[in-house]
Amino acid sequence: MRAQTATLVFYEAPDRVGATLADLTAALGGQRRAVVARELTKLHEEYVRGVLDELAARFAGTPPRGECCVVVAGAEPGDSVAEIDVEAALRELLDQGLGPKDAAARLVVKTGKPRRQLYQLALSLRRER
Repeated sequence: MRAQTATLVFYEAPDRVGATLADLTAALGGQRRAVVARELTKLHEEYVRGVLDELAARFAGTPPRGECCVVVAGAEPGDSVAEIDVEAALRELLDQGLGPKDAAARLVVKTGKPRRQLYQLALSLRRER
C-alpha cells in the first residue's frame, strides 16, 4: 500500500481521526501529503492541510468536530519504497507478544503482501521457537 499511487479517501468518525492519522503515518510514512476536511458542503466547512506527521500530532489529543474526511496523496510514481524484511518484522511482533493473526494484520498494510501468506509465515516462525 505504501507504493500505491492513487489518492486515498477515508470517511472517519471525529473521535477516531487522530488514531487513523497515526496508523496512516506508520503505514505510509510521515511525509505523505494529506488533508483533514470536516463539515463538507456545510456552513462551517474546514480544511486542515499538511503531512501525515503534522496532522497526526495536531489531532492526537483534540478530535475535530463534525463529519470528517481524510484525503491522502498517492505515492509519486518514481518514489522508491524501502523493502521490509518481513521475517524479521514478524519475529519482532511475535516477540512483543502478538499472536500470528495480529502480527500478520499489522504487516499487511506495510508490505502489501497477502494476509494469508503473512499469517502462514507467522505460524511457522512461532513453531520454530
